[in-house]
Amino acid sequence: MFKQLGKSVHKLSHREQHETLLVAIASQQNGYRLCWALNNCLNISLSDADDFRVEHENLGELFSAEPQTLSFPSFFYEDEENNATYRLLYNKHSDGYLIRSLKNVDFLLVVTAAKDAIDKKRLLEGIRQTELTLMSFFIETQKLMSKERKILEF
Repeated sequence: MFKQLGKSVHKLSHREQHETLLVAIASQQNGYRLCWALNNCLNISLSDADDFRVEHENLGELFSAEPQTLSFPSFFYEDEENNATYRLLYNKHSDGYLIRSLKNVDFLLVVTAAKDAIDKKRLLEGIRQTELTLMSFFIETQKLMSKERKILEF
């Protein structure tokens, strides 16, 4: 509360609660084929985006190779109607992993939306519906190492 010329001024700030869902996906397919399958099953439109770059000075010890900048191909879709974003990231790089604790995971689907706007069960069922995924499951971001969580902050 701020006092101004004898009057009380109340400032309200409204922040919509957002949540980030992290889905691990194992697939032997390349990213473009997986995007096509996910687009069809989830009724979204993932498309090629700029590579997701990770700087070594922040996360160097997470990688198996010498510290350096690593680029991971990514795909992005913004659902303006539902105020949600979808980002599919490769987890593997020839020199290491985006999330080292998830070495058996080929891709990560990061979904950010208003709290409870995404039906989690339906999302996972849609991903599993495609024949191109070998396995998929939710990752509790709180269980990731803090440096790994930092990677996924967009």
